[in-house]
Amino acid sequence: MVRKLLIAVAVIVVLLIGAAVAAPFLIPTDAIMRRVVAEVEARTGRTLAIDGDVSLSLLPVLAVDVNQVRFGNASWSDAGEMAKIDHMAVELALWPLLSGEVRVARFVLDQPVIRLERRADGTANWQIAAGGETMSGTVQPAAPAADAPETSTSGGAAPGGGGQGGLSGLTLGDVRITNGTVLYRDAASGTEQRLDDVNLTVATETLDTPLTLTGDAVWRDMPVAISARAETARAVIEGRETPARVELGLRDARIVLDGTALPGGQPGFAGTSAVTVPDPRGLADAMGTPLALPDGALSALSLAGRMDATPARVSLSDARLTVDEIEATGRMALDLSGPRPKIEGALATGDLVLDRYLPADAGGGATTPETGAGGRGDQGWSDAPIDLSALAVADADVTINAGSVTIRDTRLGATELALRLDDRRLTVDVPQTGLYGGSGHVIIGVNGRASPASLSLKGTFQDLDLLPLLTAATGSDRLEGTGRTEFDLTARGNSQAALIGSLAGRGLYAVTDGALRGINIAAMIRNLGGAFDDGGAERKTDFARLGGSFTAERGIVSNRDTELQAPLLRVTAAGTVNLPERRLDYRIEPKAVANLEGQGGRADLAGLMVPVIVEGPWSNLSYRPDLEGALRQGLNDPEAVRRAIEGAREGDVGDALKGLLGGRQSGGDTNTDGSEPADPLDQLKGLFKR
Repeated sequence: MVRKLLIAVAVIVVLLIGAAVAAPFLIPTDAIMRRVVAEVEARTGRTLAIDGDVSLSLLPVLAVDVNQVRFGNASWSDAGEMAKIDHMAVELALWPLLSGEVRVARFVLDQPVIRLERRADGTANWQIAAGGETMSGTVQPAAPAADAPETSTSGGAAPGGGGQGGLSGLTLGDVRITNGTVLYRDAASGTEQRLDDVNLTVATETLDTPLTLTGDAVWRDMPVAISARAETARAVIEGRETPARVELGLRDARIVLDGTALPGGQPGFAGTSAVTVPDPRGLADAMGTPLALPDGALSALSLAGRMDATPARVSLSDARLTVDEIEATGRMALDLSGPRPKIEGALATGDLVLDRYLPADAGGGATTPETGAGGRGDQGWSDAPIDLSALAVADADVTINAGSVTIRDTRLGATELALRLDDRRLTVDVPQTGLYGGSGHVIIGVNGRASPASLSLKGTFQDLDLLPLLTAATGSDRLEGTGRTEFDLTARGNSQAALIGSLAGRGLYAVTDGALRGINIAAMIRNLGGAFDDGGAERKTDFARLGGSFTAERGIVSNRDTELQAPLLRVTAAGTVNLPERRLDYRIEPKAVANLEGQGGRADLAGLMVPVIVEGPWSNLSYRPDLEGALRQGLNDPEAVRRAIEGAREGDVGDALKGLLGGRQSGGDTNTDGSEPADPLDQLKGLFKR
């Protein structure tokens, strides 16, 4: 009896083994594939095509090999299939599968090409539901294919837990993507990205143990390292929140996210983040977007804080930003929902030193009248095109508060800066800044939308301590006092020369309770030698007020009303500064008054005042007395005119000028120390040079 039973069991085993071996030959593989295709299309609304060979086996594992697989894209896409897979291999342990446990011995996608797309309205092609895409990205329940077996709809969890149709466990063995390609296109921002040589490995022991993903890829010819870990595989599969950590490496840059991830149809992340870029300029060069910055600028960058991220927006609170030696704190955000990425934020920093980010001074030092701005001399303004393409990369709305700002030798006090960038139109508003005892408000505008581009500059400064300001900014220490200025200027052009040649606008300036250092005009009127040699005392001309206004048109700045009010003297000046040609043409006209007070007084002192002409290129200004003008003005004093003409006939224009100014004539006159009096024209030049 026992013997017959054993024989029966042996026969059954042999039959089962034979059936398993014969199954691949007996089961109609084409029919199975048609069933799979129909089921996928019913549940996703997308087409599935299998163009290559299909093989099926049951022992020792359930194995399926499929070649040339294509998965359809969203109906609105014109980019072709969402996915194409050259070869797919799946191996499942057969007996655990009968009890609802999935043991994936092997799942390999070889050479897949995956296209990810997002429309301008935010809809993504990976948002899949029955019959097509959904706006929210959540997967909706789908009806099975018409010939699919019915399943329970009671809503309860299937035996074994997990709520996944009886799936009680999942074990992953060799799960990989090899030699893949991922393409991403965002219609809203107009950007396209590509990952090549994508190799990923996924591993988990069970549904309730951590799920890990490691791999690498190539982006813009740069290696990318990928590492991620979720607390449980079940949460990832079911699209629920789970603690997670993600690390990305790009060249020597590193991004670390540690917090809670939502891997569902609308993925998200909340937690801490840290970005470290040891060589931002090298990274930018490798990305094909080199940064035109001086050597040493942007040599290191780091950003850390509390992150909340969705596909449409990434925000960072308690942010800590470090750029080179500059440290700032505050909040930042990146909005990806619009046509361009938009950077938002509010940052605070201490001392903001900008020297390393400014172009090197070609003259190697402070600006002087000989060199002009930037030490260029008479080389002219550059015709090189100004590249404003960076204005199109992103929009921005950022506020920065700095304890102080240093630009070369010029130091500003507490400064607030609001930067707005909208579709290539930049506005930098500095509503409040401290500057050498005073304060100011400046608005700078750059419109990259226009062709040619336009520039605007509008500002007001008051209560400025001019001596340290001008010494730091221009290297000149010839003027002191309390200053005020207003200006409203515009320019258009795509080069430095074009901007200078189109400069237009107006402005005014005023200095009160000041002095011209290096010359004592009151002493000059009384005694020419004493103007430049007063026994070692500091030479300067005190004045009550110096001011005027200007207009600019086509790069030529005109001034007609400059006036200096000083004891014994009034000085008026008028002329033009031709910026395109780097030329100065000015007439300075002194006028004597009857007292030493800075305000008022009658012009009845002896002697004739001689106007001075200052003209020529910036690098070679000439200074000469306007004798003809002096003679016209001195018709009321024939004796002074006679003395001036006699001096001129003798061939000594300097003596003639001395006589016209009311000073002593040559012929034995010396200073108190026995030296010859200084030449007034040389001293006048000194007022325009350092």
